[in-house]
Amino acid sequence: MSSRPGCPTASLVVWPANGPGGGALGTHGVTLTITNLSGHSCEISGTPRVVAVGLGGTRIGPPATPRTLGATERVELREKGSATLDFTYGTAANYLPKRCGPTMAAGVRVRLPGGSTSQVVPLPFETCSRPVKSSFFTVGSIG
Repeated sequence: MSSRPGCPTASLVVWPANGPGGGALGTHGVTLTITNLSGHSCEISGTPRVVAVGLGGTRIGPPATPRTLGATERVELREKGSATLDFTYGTAANYLPKRCGPTMAAGVRVRLPGGSTSQVVPLPFETCSRPVKSSFFTVGSIG
């Protein structure tokens, strides 16, 4: 891949490609799409920071745990091109209510790698407001 400039996060939009669904037993998988609205190709790599949020944008529980460690591939986003981001969350009903603090999230706040701002993506799902285990809420690299 040629050396392209980094993607300015103000020119990227994040939206749900699918609602809560798939995933392993006891988990739900979600795919988000990242689209480049700038007028040029750019590159992005890394693992975004993802947190569940309530209606007012207030953080609920701990952020998603990255599933990847170390270097990640750089992804070229052509003008109007897209890449995907996957995250999973556990089934809150599988945990004791006192331990989990089940609550409805209105969506997720996503801060892309290299960005200083974040975007709220509307996506209602039930989550835990308290930490239960590191694999309850995870996020992968952009691909």
